[in-house]
Amino acid sequence: MQLLTNTYFFILVIVVTIIFFIRLFFLLAKLFKISSESKMKYLTKHPERTEADYRRHRKSLVAYELLHLYTPLQRNLYQITRGGIMISLGILVALFIINDSWTYSSQLLYGLIFYLLGFFIVLPPKADEEIRFWKNYLVMHPENLLNVTINDSVENLKKVKLVENTRRKCMINCFIIGTLILFLSLIIYLRTQS
Repeated sequence: MQLLTNTYFFILVIVVTIIFFIRLFFLLAKLFKISSESKMKYLTKHPERTEADYRRHRKSLVAYELLHLYTPLQRNLYQITRGGIMISLGILVALFIINDSWTYSSQLLYGLIFYLLGFFIVLPPKADEEIRFWKNYLVMHPENLLNVTINDSVENLKKVKLVENTRRKCMINCFIIGTLILFLSLIIYLRTQS
């Protein structure tokens, strides 16, 4: 009877993990849609520019924001978290290639990656802080070398709130998926030890 209960619990944890994966996928798709709308607005406003120009523009805005908006602690945590994700993914791939299966340590790394992703999502400043920062940039730099445009329309503010809520939901989903994966790996480890 105990084995049957463990099996049902195991299946329940897997189903809940899959549900949260699907939710995370849809949330990320919503963010991607908003990002692509922003790109289309930029390209229609500047018809002489290409997608490569847009990517350079976004990179320069992100770099300027990272340098001037983030605190030194946030910058360091951002770099450490990004490096931790890359190192964990590298180790995870190496473990999978070496063992050709999911081991307990690779499952722990997989859960850790989701925790790091959740932390990575929560690190950037809130959207209202970003808007204030860019408004201050426009006041301090009237020449506007970075071609910053701020849209204060009601529709844009709704999108900003939507992005903020979506980021928060993505962070929560990442932490839940990470916890479920760690919990699942603990169950598998305990089942293999008994």
